[in-house]
Amino acid sequence: MTEKKSNRNKRVGLLVLVLLLLAVGISFATYRNKGVTVNQIAVSSAIPTPVLPVVTASPSPTTYIRCLGADRKFFYTTKKLCDENRAYWTKVNGTFPTDPEEKISCAGRDGKTATVTRLECEQTNEYWAANQAPNTAPNNAPNNAPNNSPNMGVNPTPTPTPEPEAPTLVSIQISAQFTTIVVDTVTQFTAIGTYSDGSTQDLTTTVTWTSSSPIQVTINSTGLATGQAAGMANIRALFEVISNTITVTVQDGV
Repeated sequence: MTEKKSNRNKRVGLLVLVLLLLAVGISFATYRNKGVTVNQIAVSSAIPTPVLPVVTASPSPTTYIRCLGADRKFFYTTKKLCDENRAYWTKVNGTFPTDPEEKISCAGRDGKTATVTRLECEQTNEYWAANQAPNTAPNNAPNNAPNNSPNMGVNPTPTPTPEPEAPTLVSIQISAQFTTIVVDTVTQFTAIGTYSDGSTQDLTTTVTWTSSSPIQVTINSTGLATGQAAGMANIRALFEVISNTITVTVQDGV
């Protein structure tokens, strides 16, 4: 009887031990799984979300943009004209004008600084110039930065200069070495063009020479005429739409 009771106690103790081991195993597994989950969350939260760069297309030369002119005023014009204005400013004055709307740290007449536009700061500087000695301003005052002053070499925004029109031909004057010649002799004709600006130019080899009667007179491209038979002919000089004529007489040789 005692032996059976002892065996039963052993079986109960063994069952209790198994149950304890099983409980410990489940607890360890649960703890481990929770630890992995926490670590995963920590790692995933530590990875920053990548920020893609914003790509801005460069405006074309014909695109209208807000342009800062040499007079430090903004106006809307094409990028091409704005770039030409910038090139003009740099070439003539050595630098580009500062932006009047840029926010800067400005020292007021009370010695305190404030963030205002450059134009407002310069207006404060003008107040100092009229009412106080310039050396009372702190070192960062605008009157110690000549490039910021609106009257320091600021030119008006340049207006593109139109290309001058080329002078146009107004008239042609014809002269001749001789207007009366004999058969088988020659005479030289000259054509002088007068232009709209008052200038003149020798067009002798440029005009088109023609004879109204090649039987009496022939003429080549350089204005040299030859008498062929007795009679009269009109010699014409033509350039573009402008022309003139002169009469030549041919006589029989003696």
